[in-house]
Amino acid sequence: FPVWKPQFMKSSWGKGYGKGKGKRNSINGSRTVWIGGLAEGTQYKELLELGQTVGSAKWAEVWKGTGAIGFANEEETVAAIPLLNGQVLGTSTIQADKWGTKTA
Repeated sequence: FPVWKPQFMKSSWGKGYGKGKGKRNSINGSRTVWIGGLAEGTQYKELLELGQTVGSAKWAEVWKGTGAIGFANEEETVAAIPLLNGQVLGTSTIQADKWGTKTA
């Protein structure tokens, strides 16, 4: 027979991250290549496979028309940019640049 508790005492207050905020992986800019010009519907697996053809790509993410590929080290990242730039992925030609670089 359970003991009655007020509503505010019934559950724990969660993990302390707040609504929608968990432990997030931060992007290491020195080992990340920015990818632009992706076709609609491009999957991260396609981008990861392309990254693995030019180096040891560890992860990839895709957003609306852009993406990112993470490499094992900084040297591979620098070497991968010219190799990825101009590649055809799906139906579009992609652009590659250092993560965080703004082009005019």
